[in-house]
Amino acid sequence: MCLADLKDDGDYKFIVADHETKVLKVYMGTNVCYMTDLASKPTALTTYYDTDHRPGTPVIAVAQGNSIYYFQDFHALKRYDLPVIEFSEDEFNIWRSLGEAMQSNDEKLFVVGTEKLFNLRENGVNMSLLTRELLSYEELQPQKEYFM
Repeated sequence: MCLADLKDDGDYKFIVADHETKVLKVYMGTNVCYMTDLASKPTALTTYYDTDHRPGTPVIAVAQGNSIYYFQDFHALKRYDLPVIEFSEDEFNIWRSLGEAMQSNDEKLFVVGTEKLFNLRENGVNMSLLTRELLSYEELQPQKEYFM
């Protein structure tokens, strides 16, 4: 959900990406002034301005699955597909063990898993962005929070 001045007229509209019905709705007051079906369940919604020219009309960005769909002036504008995250087999197995450690609340197993990831990185294995981000935290608690 968010509010945005979609026509640069000073009248802010209420924008909702409904997770259950897979519909993007724009409300003016209590009335729906725009509605479109979405390809899959939305996970995030925001608006932004892609130019500083006036009049400024924002772009609505809706994250769905591994794609971001953009709408402007009540029309679909474009779609951006996020790249697939590729893991090495060793990295994948370590992430699986980290998940098991989190489920069983085994702190020692979690530390062993992060040390294994660190050793993989030190041995020159090309790591995924998720692993690099996890290893950027030096303390255990931030690592566990990132994993969640």
